[in-house]
Amino acid sequence: MKRVTRKGGWLVISEIISDRLNAAQLNQQLYHHHRSKIDRLSGIVHRETYSRDEVLALLKENQLIPTGVFDYDRQEQPERNPDRLQLWISKMEQHQSKAERFPEYDELKASLETFKERVMKDGFQPATNFVVIIRNDN
Repeated sequence: MKRVTRKGGWLVISEIISDRLNAAQLNQQLYHHHRSKIDRLSGIVHRETYSRDEVLALLKENQLIPTGVFDYDRQEQPERNPDRLQLWISKMEQHQSKAERFPEYDELKASLETFKERVMKDGFQPATNFVVIIRNDN
C-alpha cells in the first residue's frame, strides 16, 4: 500500500475487528469465520478477523504511522426481523454447500447449526470496523 501511494497521499484502512463485540456482532464474526475457512480450504486468501492491536502491529511492522483511528459501527442495533435473519442463514447455507468436498465439512456444518440457533436468539449485527487513516510522507 505504501509503495503505490504517492508521497503526500492518504491510505484509509477499514477492517472488521474482533474486539468488544456484543452477541449479535459475535454472530457476524461466526459467519465471517465460517466463510473465511471455506475460502482458505478452496485456496483463497481470507483471514479471520483481526483485533485492533493486531491491525496496529501490522502497520507498525510496515512503518505505516496512523494519523487517525476510529471505530465505525455500520448498524446501531441488531437486526431481529426473522425474515431478514433467515437471509443471513440462507447465505451461510450457500457457503456451506461449497464445503462438501472437504474433510472439515462436518465441523463447518456444526458451526452453521450454532449460527442458526444464535442468530435467531441474539440477532445479527455487523461487527465494528476499525478505521485507520495514514498519510504517506515518504
